[in-house]
Amino acid sequence: MTHLEGRGDVFYRDSGEQLGGGLGTVLLLHGWAVTADLNFLNCYAPLIGAGYRIIALDHRGHGRGLRPAARVTVADCAGDAAALLEHLATGPALVFGYSMGGSIALTLAHEHPDLVGGLVLSGTQLHWPGRGGRLYRLGMRVFLGVFPRRGWRFALSGTLKDPEILAWAADELSRSTIDEILEVRADLRRFDARGFAANLGMPVAVVLTTRDRTASPTLQRELVEGIKGATVIEVALGHDSLVASGEVFAPALLAALDSVRSRLILRR
Repeated sequence: MTHLEGRGDVFYRDSGEQLGGGLGTVLLLHGWAVTADLNFLNCYAPLIGAGYRIIALDHRGHGRGLRPAARVTVADCAGDAAALLEHLATGPALVFGYSMGGSIALTLAHEHPDLVGGLVLSGTQLHWPGRGGRLYRLGMRVFLGVFPRRGWRFALSGTLKDPEILAWAADELSRSTIDEILEVRADLRRFDARGFAANLGMPVAVVLTTRDRTASPTLQRELVEGIKGATVIEVALGHDSLVASGEVFAPALLAALDSVRSRLILRR
């Protein structure tokens, strides 16, 4: 935990500096409703083993993240990430955003370009049309607000087969504040990066999940086409691939990070 002035106490993971400087820092930004540990459980060891320093925070309202008095927005989450990078004095980081974390990463790169050396995006879109209305929010509030652990166990049972990991994940997600995660989901429906994504001016790679039923592969391809010079690595995985198929996703993520890093080196 660390205190960010004007924001509050933030929970984050930090693997620490690599011996000899390593390959640099990767900031991991998780998706909606989950936590950094659950989203990136299968990525920590491969990234650290490859030589990267990893930093991963829980977004506000999620897990052990900030509990603000004001409404939660994507821009707020990006501001928290920027404040953490500044607090840790990492210098420009490589930023990996998954699902909603991709929207946060795009906002971070747009509003704080001095803190972002390059982006890797996956399971995400430039905009999120029609992502759940009032009926959905009411159902979620009832489903998870009354019996949060049972609700999350049921929701995750198709992805996590190990009973111990399933129990841990349900406990992890039940830390989240249902009203706040629904607020940021509503804000995500208003998110639209089409006005600025083409001119980010930094290397971008996209790991495109072709069997994704949450982030449309069609809209993921619109993302690739909407960012000048973005490279794409396709994986035949669904939206739960980070958790369910880490052994397939992690090598693709490393290849995407290496692609971004290589282009940064050529620029110097």
